[in-house]
Amino acid sequence: MEPILVALMVPALVVAFSVAHAVGTRRQWKEGAALRRANVRQLLGEVQTYNVVWGFDTKRAVTKISRLRDEAVRPKVSPHFVLAVSSEGLWLVHGARGDRGMTAVHAEEFRSIETGTLGPSVFTAWFIKCVIRDQTITLPVRVSDPSSDFLNANFKWAETIAGLIAAQLGPESAD
Repeated sequence: MEPILVALMVPALVVAFSVAHAVGTRRQWKEGAALRRANVRQLLGEVQTYNVVWGFDTKRAVTKISRLRDEAVRPKVSPHFVLAVSSEGLWLVHGARGDRGMTAVHAEEFRSIETGTLGPSVFTAWFIKCVIRDQTITLPVRVSDPSSDFLNANFKWAETIAGLIAAQLGPESAD
């Protein structure tokens, strides 16, 4: 009987830790909203912002961009970050409070943005194609309508916003 209890307790502890971590991250994200907006405005000025969620594929792309730019300190990717957009480019502002670094895709590096699904069907994704030092990179970010709190995909919303982003960065930035 004792091995069965141990076998049941391990998954229960993993699930409990995962739930506690998700609740803590969500609370930190909500509490950091004002500071995050202030940090983004201080760093970038008035820009349009969107809340996005990272995945391992996002982390790989951000790390690759950092390496290509020979950045001394790579951004620390956290579960949530902000995508800021202006006519000068896109910025991924890392951290629940916007304090863990940034990754930029300048307008002249931007090529396209497409909407699709990625991973579980609850996530709609933007696939941002850019060229950094002659290397084409696809930067995937998971997005959702701000009212859905990251839980529900809204493909039409994401597709509309992607079109606005592409128009804002202008066709002159494409090859």
